[in-house]
Amino acid sequence: MVDALVSGTSVRKDVEVQVLSSAPKEIQLFQPNHDFGRCFDFIRIKFKSSWNAIINKYMWQDTVIAVCQLAFFPSMLPTLLGKDKPALSTSVLNALIVAVITTCFFTLHLWFSFATGTLTALIWAILAFQKWSLNPSLKS
Repeated sequence: MVDALVSGTSVRKDVEVQVLSSAPKEIQLFQPNHDFGRCFDFIRIKFKSSWNAIINKYMWQDTVIAVCQLAFFPSMLPTLLGKDKPALSTSVLNALIVAVITTCFFTLHLWFSFATGTLTALIWAILAFQKWSLNPSLKS
């Protein structure tokens, strides 16, 4: 924490400072006045700020995409449990495309969309496996 005088009023600001020293590591680690608590505070603050960045980066688009993906689950349930399955190429291609899109959701930190996309890709992969295992001509 650093106190600064701004426009006649005292303002307290968080300042992250990285000090690079040319001293050998042995000297840096075993200094008699070294405050190990500050090191742990730095780690705790960094972890907390990273977690807050994930939580506070909520986007309404994440919820909309996730709800739309969830809407497909009831329609896919009869296909998953029934005897008729889509073509193997359709199931494999859909599983791959949804997996690629889901990877994009992960990189954009759209966590709900990532979760529902993973389930959707898994359902398509299960359908592909079911079609492959039910059709003996596809096994050879």
